[in-house]
Amino acid sequence: MTDLDDLLGANPAAPESAVSVGVTPRRCRPHVWVHHESVEDGRWARCARCSQPQDPIRSRLGKSARRLGHDQERRIERVYGARKVGEFGDPIDLMGATWKWQSKATRRPVPAWMAAVDAPVPHRASATVLGASRAMLPLAPHLLPLVIVTHVERKGTRDWIWVRAADWLDLHGGDLDAVWLVMSGSWFLGVHGRDEEATA
Repeated sequence: MTDLDDLLGANPAAPESAVSVGVTPRRCRPHVWVHHESVEDGRWARCARCSQPQDPIRSRLGKSARRLGHDQERRIERVYGARKVGEFGDPIDLMGATWKWQSKATRRPVPAWMAAVDAPVPHRASATVLGASRAMLPLAPHLLPLVIVTHVERKGTRDWIWVRAADWLDLHGGDLDAVWLVMSGSWFLGVHGRDEEATA
């Protein structure tokens, strides 16, 4: 016997406790709703794949947000000239002559600092803006990324446009020391104009 065997025999290892690992099943997407009706429960739906009951409030909110996004993409197409391509499923919602656009629409109130923005202002981009820009980068490399944030309120719809400062300054000049710029949609139109693709 060796010294190692003697040491291991003198100090036996404590038995390890069993650790149970619960596996969380993946949620199916999209759900396949099967509608039922009964005298006791009324009308209800359950997913045919995962048996999850349908939440009518979440379902209605999801449809409302999707409709808001599509409505704003159509409005952006009319106002700014970029062609709507969001229905193809990639991160680019609209494509223009210079820019590849991603639209972010919300019904939340406009932050006070953003409401004061008209001309291009250096500002730290939010995670939403950065994520949208990164997602577009590998696609249509000849176009520059642009994120348009739309606030839809009772008093009207207002847009703010986020672009990388280097892209904007290459196109329009200036000497701002920044990574990202934010400007109002009306300022963008006044300086850059409509972003329409050239027609053949």
